[in-house]
Amino acid sequence: MDGIYLVAKDFDKMDLASIQLMLWRTGDYFNDKENFTKAIPWYSHTLSTMTMTAEGQQNTLILARKLALCYAKGDDYVAACTCLENAISAINKGPYARDYLWLIQWSIQSGDNPTKTASFVDKLVLAQDFKPTMFTDVLDYLYTHGKRCQLIVHILKHIVLQNTKERIKDSDQESLLKCKTLFIKQLIFALRCIIYVKTTVYEEILKEESSQIKYLNFRSISNYIRRVCQIIGRNRDYLCTCSQDKVFMNHIEWMKGTVWNLGLYCLSVGKMIEGTRLFCVLNKLTSIFESMDQCTQEQRLIHVFMALCSKSLGLQKECIRNDVQTLKKHYDQLPECIKTLVGLFEIEFHVCQGQFDTAIETFNVYLNLESHSFVVLERMICIVIQSDQCPQKIAFQLLKSFQRLSKLAQQTIDVYARWTRMIISTALAYDQSEAFDCLEWMMNQGLYQKHNYPQNELYYLIVVTWNEGITCYFGSHKLKGEAWCRCSFNLLNCYRQENKAHLKEQMDKAYRMFSTQKETKTDA
Repeated sequence: MDGIYLVAKDFDKMDLASIQLMLWRTGDYFNDKENFTKAIPWYSHTLSTMTMTAEGQQNTLILARKLALCYAKGDDYVAACTCLENAISAINKGPYARDYLWLIQWSIQSGDNPTKTASFVDKLVLAQDFKPTMFTDVLDYLYTHGKRCQLIVHILKHIVLQNTKERIKDSDQESLLKCKTLFIKQLIFALRCIIYVKTTVYEEILKEESSQIKYLNFRSISNYIRRVCQIIGRNRDYLCTCSQDKVFMNHIEWMKGTVWNLGLYCLSVGKMIEGTRLFCVLNKLTSIFESMDQCTQEQRLIHVFMALCSKSLGLQKECIRNDVQTLKKHYDQLPECIKTLVGLFEIEFHVCQGQFDTAIETFNVYLNLESHSFVVLERMICIVIQSDQCPQKIAFQLLKSFQRLSKLAQQTIDVYARWTRMIISTALAYDQSEAFDCLEWMMNQGLYQKHNYPQNELYYLIVVTWNEGITCYFGSHKLKGEAWCRCSFNLLNCYRQENKAHLKEQMDKAYRMFSTQKETKTDA
């Protein structure tokens, strides 16, 4: 049978047709039994005799498809492509789009150069029975078998161009709706393919345990999804209809989940700008589908909160106002811990705008929450007082309120001592009477008397109270001077350093001298 084509010209047409039919049916028999290996030679012999006659050429493409499919089912994708390509070039009648879909699939599976596969895509679009839905099939091949991303970019160009053509061509609303929905689905599916190939597939090829996520271009991903959001946002009138499309909503849920995970990854590795971009996109995406009941209110608030966090980490303080306002509208639905964090970001915004009075009001609101976080309150104060524009009065008011907080005294002695020093020094710079009031509050708490109170912090308090006392004596404010010096001596009693005795001797001597001088002046 291998050489039958050599004597095919010696047969008359009827005999040759009978031989071809016998060979074809034998191939069909094995094909139906799924014995593709045995079907291949029978189809191959039939195909070799068909090219001898004009009548045979009419069936060449039909038989070539069967032979190519047998090669493909036997995982010989190169032979499958070659067989079908040769048949297409041998006939005058144009092939169907289905033929090019097979060629694209087998080309991807065989690992062909993307340029060759791209040429099949170009021919697919020109086929008479081509439909835009076929791009979804191509993307599915890439997702299942693809190992490179170059071809996806080429397909995206065709998808965008085809969408433009369809919008111009279709005038009725139903056709336009289908066109829009398909376009968005294909845009998202293309992104799924790219991320899948660049992570999961690359990891399998390279056989590396480390994740390939770090090599993704997060900025490009966020820009791409933002563009998809813009396209969706311009066509909100058809979103309700889209919600009934399970494939469409599956793509949307995938996109939201992927952006969330990539955003968390970026923040975890210090890519603050990229993380900010991704969470801002997620916030935008969630807001678009908010009315479709695909996202619970709790999820929506979490997305807004994460966008807020990422903007703060990304130093975009001026951009957080809208997110803060959104969360405050649903304030009662927020957990107490989240309420405090929202306040933190709100204070950041007010400080950036120079609204320090409003910042204090916000601080006091969160100060009164039952479950406020001490660490967050610390951060709130630092945000305000570390600003170069912060007035002394504002800084003092914040610190005084903080000193009265019972939780401050419940912290470690080092934390308490550090904040006490800051409170007293700020108060002294603002107003002496207020400073003495803060000092008395601290001394009434008695924590400075503890054995483990930091001695350097205690020494600082001894020195500043002593200096204030002496200053008052110089300023002819004897009673105030005595009060400050008395506090200094009380603090000195709890001082436990080697120089305590020498320090006390000097202070006693100076105090006697000043008090004697004042009494002498008074008698005179």
